[in-house]
Order: sequence, then structure tokens, then C-alpha cells
Amino acid sequence: MRFLAPVLTPLLLLPLTACGEGSSDTAGDGPALASRQVRPERLPDEDFDSTELGALFGEIRFRGEAPERFPIGARKKSECTHHPEIAHLSDIIVVEDGKVAGVLVRVTRGFDADDIPPVPEESVVLDQRGCTYTPHIVALRVGQTLEVRNSDPTTHNVNAKPKKNRGPGNRNMGQGQDALRVVFDQPEVSIHFKCDIHPWMEARVHVLEHPWFDISDSDGTFRIEGLPPGTYTVEALHEKFGKLSAKEIEVEAGRATGFALSFEG
Repeated sequence: MRFLAPVLTPLLLLPLTACGEGSSDTAGDGPALASRQVRPERLPDEDFDSTELGALFGEIRFRGEAPERFPIGARKKSECTHHPEIAHLSDIIVVEDGKVAGVLVRVTRGFDADDIPPVPEESVVLDQRGCTYTPHIVALRVGQTLEVRNSDPTTHNVNAKPKKNRGPGNRNMGQGQDALRVVFDQPEVSIHFKCDIHPWMEARVHVLEHPWFDISDSDGTFRIEGLPPGTYTVEALHEKFGKLSAKEIEVEAGRATGFALSFEG
């Protein structure tokens, strides 16, 4: 590994325009996020089972004292208590043991549009469960179906108004109602989903033109597989902490390149 430089509903489907040079994004309906170029911390590489492709993996870390999670209003609502696995804690900033969950890690530069594989047929699910959007962060491809479900014995309100795409708008979803299915036709990060009935319910949906992305897990880890050999720019995006950009990360066939990126508080 070498780091070369520091640092039901109708479905809407239109043609995709891919661009290997990436683009500048804003956080949904909010202001532009602060962006910072960083030098990634190297981690030991691993083998990757391919003679033609490589991978990226690593951790998203936080330096400083992160805000603690706090109870949300769902704890006081009887219709929200049917899913005991839901913690009913704030889910916008989730940092445990210095690792950050819910960060979109994606390749923004270096890929060739001709190398982008077909869009998966499988839907990506955003559930309304325990009066929370689960998971809080969702990512999918342009042209892939987002399936919004209601697993609660109560009515929710799905309110999402993308800036670049035609979205689901603002509609109620009752108990047992069929899933709301939406297909986005343009790349767009951080589409804000909310529920007006339960105002603590929020989610962010990222729509990307290629499959080379992941969402960091509860332990801060991510993994992006199936990259052609080359030199890439990788971005880590958090809805509150902003963006970290790491340039010239090299991917080799048969190897998984490891690195860590750190937000600072």
C-alpha cells in the first residue's frame, strides 16, 4: 500500500450520468458541510480474494470529547415501545470508544464510469421502528429502490423533499400499510427524511452513482470491495462533523488497503 500525497407509489427512474470526478455536496436541506483534507493513518493491508480487483477498509475515529447520546421522546409514547431492541437514544452523533458510527465513506475521484457495475435489483430498506428511522443513515445507488416501511402499530408521516430528485413528498403511513417505494434518478447526498408526527424521527439517505461506498458500523469500521486497481480520493461524510477528504489512496489487485480517518471535536 502507498499513500502518494498527504494530507403504492410509482417508481421514478431516469437515465444515470456517471462522473469519475465527483461533485460538491450539501447536507440535504442544510448549509454546506465543512470539508477538510487530511492525511490518513495507515493500517496494515490485507489480502483480497481477487486477481483483478482490490478493496479499501478501515476505521472512522473521533479525537476529543464527543457529545453523549440522550433519551428521545419515543420513551414517553406507548405506541413506540413495541420494539425493545430500539434504545430510544439520539442517533445523529454516535461515538463509542473513539469510533464514529453512521459515516458515509465513499470514493469521489479516480474511478472510470465504464467500470461501474449494474444497479442491484435488491431494495434498500428504511424502516420506521420504535418511532425511529432504522437505520438512521442509508445509502443506495441511483436507480435502486428505497423501500420505506412502517413496523409500528401507529401512524407515521414520511416527509422527504430532495433537492435534485423527485422524492416521496409528504405522506402518512398507517399501521400495516404497504411499503413506500422510491427510485432516485440523480446522485444526491444527505436527503433528509423526517416524521412530523414524531419530530425526533430523522434519517439521512445518500444516493450514489457507483457501488464504492459504505456506512461505518457501530465500531467505526467500513469496507469497500471490488475496486479496480488505481489511485482514488476517498471522502468520509458525517451530517454534523462535516467531511474528511483523503487523496491518492492506491488500490492494488488482490490487496485490501487499510487506513483510518479522524474527525476532531
